[in-house]
Amino acid sequence: MSNVYDLYWQLVEAIQKGDNEKTRSLLAPDFVLHQDPGMPYGGTYEGPDAFMDHIAHIFGTAWGGTNFTPEFQLVDDENQRINTVVHLEGNIGPNKTHVETWVNEIWEFRDGKAVKERNWYWNTPAITRALAGED
Repeated sequence: MSNVYDLYWQLVEAIQKGDNEKTRSLLAPDFVLHQDPGMPYGGTYEGPDAFMDHIAHIFGTAWGGTNFTPEFQLVDDENQRINTVVHLEGNIGPNKTHVETWVNEIWEFRDGKAVKERNWYWNTPAITRALAGED
C-alpha cells in the first residue's frame, strides 16, 4: 500500500514543475475533480485529460505565479484520503489584483493513484471579482 502523504506530495511537485507526464501517471483513469462550485471555474472535471486541461487553464489565466503553501495535512486511518489546507496568494486576473485565500482539499487515492479531489475556497467573492477584472 502506498503512503497517501507521499503520493500527494509527488502530485503537488509534478504539477508545480509542469511535469505533465508525471502528473498524469499519478491519476487513475476514472479520476474526478469536484472544483468548488462558487468559483468562476467551478464544476466537475472527469478523467485525467479534463484535469490536465483544467490545471493548464487555472495556472495560465488565474493562479500562475502564485505562492502555494500547504499548511496542514491529515491522513485518514485507512491511508486512502488526505485533507490538506493550502494557502494561495498572488496577483490574479487581468488587473493583477492581489488576492489571498485558503483552499481545503480532500484527495482520495486507490492503488497508488489519485481517484478524486474535492475542494472549497475561502474568499470566493474577492477571487471572482479579481478574475473578472472588477477590482
